[in-house]
Amino acid sequence: MNENNTKSTEQKAPEWGIVELLGHVQMAGRLSEEPRFGTTLGRCDVPTGDGFTTRYFGGNSIYRVTITDEATAREAAMPARPYAFGARRALPAHSDDFEDTNPFENNDSIIESWEDEITPDLDDDPNFTEMSL
Repeated sequence: MNENNTKSTEQKAPEWGIVELLGHVQMAGRLSEEPRFGTTLGRCDVPTGDGFTTRYFGGNSIYRVTITDEATAREAAMPARPYAFGARRALPAHSDDFEDTNPFENNDSIIESWEDEITPDLDDDPNFTEMSL
């Protein structure tokens, strides 16, 4: 039997890993290559609860590939779980002692004092000379 025929008929063991693509995209699962659309694409079979979802990607978009065992890839493929905030992290209740005013009302004095701080007084500056056109 020809050596080339032997290589093409051999089944490789599935390779598991985490693939990071440009654009901050990450997927984890069973990795392979597959000819599609006239080129060879990467294939990631992402484990879901009851099967797999297949995602294809181009080789030029790969930033990093981390080869892992199946358990690690399955764990990485799980969707992020939201963090449940406990009552101890909640803000304190509204107090009646708090003055309930609109901070955007009557800001003229704040704006004037801010303008005074950022506007230099050029009349007192000896290095300043007025130019006319």
